[in-house]
Amino acid sequence: METEAELDRDIRRANTILSLDEAMTKVDRFLKTSSPRMGQGKRHKEVKSNITDNESGKMTTSKGTIQGYNGVATVDKKHQIIIDTQAFGEGQEHHTLKPVLETVQRRYKKLGIADNIYQTGAIVTADTGFANEANMKYLHDHQINGYIPDNRFRSRDPKFAEQKDKYGKRHQNLPDKGWKDTIAASEFQFDPVKLTCICPSGQALTYRGQRDKEARMYAEPRFGEPPQRLRPTGLIHR
Repeated sequence: METEAELDRDIRRANTILSLDEAMTKVDRFLKTSSPRMGQGKRHKEVKSNITDNESGKMTTSKGTIQGYNGVATVDKKHQIIIDTQAFGEGQEHHTLKPVLETVQRRYKKLGIADNIYQTGAIVTADTGFANEANMKYLHDHQINGYIPDNRFRSRDPKFAEQKDKYGKRHQNLPDKGWKDTIAASEFQFDPVKLTCICPSGQALTYRGQRDKEARMYAEPRFGEPPQRLRPTGLIHR
């Protein structure tokens, strides 16, 4: 006869199996009914699908990577109104310029304002996120007066040919703050009995605990700025 604990364990196991079966069925149904999702980059390769919302995409934001959409809005600067908004399941904006401009053209034609709004003196501006060769060719072929900042103009402009040699790369010549990023373990005095360490500047560090089976011990300072601007960031001792 099963005990109450064994019965509870069997119920949890049965619920787990049921949940896994439902998830497997959902994934299997998705694979049978959905086509591979292709990216819009240069190589046009298959990208990861999402069985909950396959039109969404992974977006890199200031708060990390999220599953969402990239919103693109078109504004009439003269009349200060939004004339189009669309959401795209891609982090890159290159491929969104053409569908956005075509939608705006159809909207103005449907409203009876102009058969081709871009042939009435309208000027299209977009940021560097839309700058690539395909978009430039599209604007040229359709005679659209568009202005998109070239994000590679410095690499082609002879005026900037010697810029890196003269000024160096960004953040390359930062001022020396005098800190030592890493201090070798040999520079510390370790007492295996008291489990204390003395850093090169003479300050004591306290034992924080064992990290793994190799008896690594980590010591952390409990003081302010040590003399000689040495920064004991820690010690791992075998």
